Formats: sequence, C-alpha cells, structure tokens
Amino acid sequence: MAGFGLSAFFFSALAAMAFPDNTSKFLLVLAVGTLSMITASLFFLRVVQHSAAYSALPTQEDHPRPASRQSERRKSIPQRRAGIKEHAAELGMDNP
Repeated sequence: MAGFGLSAFFFSALAAMAFPDNTSKFLLVLAVGTLSMITASLFFLRVVQHSAAYSALPTQEDHPRPASRQSERRKSIPQRRAGIKEHAAELGMDNP
C-alpha cells in the first residue's frame, strides 16, 4: 500500500513543479506517466510456456486420514483442585 501512496506523491510533486495550478496538465502527467511505465515494462515481460497439460486431482485419497481428535481443553483452576483432591483421596491422603 505504501507504493501506491509513494507513486502518487511523486506524480503530484512532478506535476506541481512542472505545471503549478494547472489541473489539466496534472491529469496529463498522470496519464502519460502511467502509460510510459507500462510501455517500458513490456520489454522486460517474458511469457513462460507450460510444460505439462493440466490434470485433475484424484477424487479419493490413497491413504485414509486418521480420525481427528478434539482439542483438549485446559481445565480451570477449580477443576484442577477438585482433581487433585480426588487423586489424594484415592491415595488415602487427607490434605494434598
């Protein structure tokens, strides 16, 4: 996005220095400047031929995907404390 703003700045600065207070000349600078950049870039354009024809992707997979697991949700602090108390009760401890 900065490139668009920068090019607008250069075009408007060039037009303001060359043709102050002349809107029609500013529009002419925009038109000629844009056309000249596109025309100059045509000399550097290279068309690349495709070596292989398009082929469709297979409709079925060769290797079946494993069943997706639901993400494990982290327990809240009260749930963790309750789990620790249950585990301590199983071990025969009164206060963990």
